[in-house]
Amino acid sequence: MQRYIKEENTPAFEVIARLCIAAGARMVQLAAEALGERTLPPEKHAELVSLIYEGLMDGLPEARILRFARLAAP
Repeated sequence: MQRYIKEENTPAFEVIARLCIAAGARMVQLAAEALGERTLPPEKHAELVSLIYEGLMDGLPEARILRFARLAAP
């Protein structure tokens, strides 16, 4: 963790996602729920999580964000 904080190393997206879930980051959980069994390339997955985060920060209801995320993810 210290190496990540000091920017000496960059964690893989999967590591970041697991850390977020363990810390209770709702945006990653919503993305996983929206995708179900589907997968996205890492950059698209990160974009989806980012959009979900923005929606949460804007105060949108989780149900609306989840509907949007399901439509946005192929």
